[in-house]
Amino acid sequence: MSKPENSECVIDLGISASPEADESMVGLWNLTKVDASFAQAGTNAPCLFNVGTLADHGAVSAEYPIDCASVIQMRYCMAYSLIFEIVHGNIQFPENSDAYAANGTFHAHINQIINLYTDAKQSSYGVRDELRASIQTVKALLPIAKEKMAAYVNAKTVIWIPSRIYFEYWIRHIQELKFLQTRVAKQRPSNACNLTLLNMYLIKTIVTSPHEDSFTRFVLQALNFQPSSQHFGVFFLPTLHHHTLAVHQMEQDDDTVIQHVTSTHGKRKQYNNRR
Repeated sequence: MSKPENSECVIDLGISASPEADESMVGLWNLTKVDASFAQAGTNAPCLFNVGTLADHGAVSAEYPIDCASVIQMRYCMAYSLIFEIVHGNIQFPENSDAYAANGTFHAHINQIINLYTDAKQSSYGVRDELRASIQTVKALLPIAKEKMAAYVNAKTVIWIPSRIYFEYWIRHIQELKFLQTRVAKQRPSNACNLTLLNMYLIKTIVTSPHEDSFTRFVLQALNFQPSSQHFGVFFLPTLHHHTLAVHQMEQDDDTVIQHVTSTHGKRKQYNNRR
């Protein structure tokens, strides 16, 4: 299969880089630098996967144009952090209706993420660069792959953060969002469903790249989410009123979003608050 005249076979070549430090560290790719590297390699426009709402750190993936791929025998490349191993196949996010009610299922799922991140503070998580290419190309790259990866990482394409700081930051972030969602369930402001969608999206972005449904996308656009994150480097919600939970530019819930979040066909569920 290594002979082109017999068939075409592509395989993945992956190389990981781990920090040399006295304490556990987490590596995050710098999206600006990796994006520039992909552009120089001639890939199509890449897909960026931000960690949390951090504007410039996360993962990148891209395909090569067909005409280019046929010449260099490379199909696809991706750079990502190994922190995904913590939650890969280990978590299940609560449904929007569970978050809206802030019930036991909601708290159990969120606490599971917190526990996983608490345990992760003792370990290091490096970065990985993967390439999908023909057998001939991979064989040619193997002798120089380690050297090239070292040069790539040393070109300030990766930021290294102590694990205890990285995971404690996101644990606190999740805890505050959980607390806010609990208040939403108790107070039921007029924007409760829209605020629930925002909170769940912010929680999911910490550990994965969530799919945006049309309702969540509308909320994010109303809050100028993407430009704000790019400008400040991370998303802030300064217009949240601490007492009423009203958010400037966030609309009140209408029947369609209520039905989407609560699955009650436009009628709010009634829950007994227990002290």
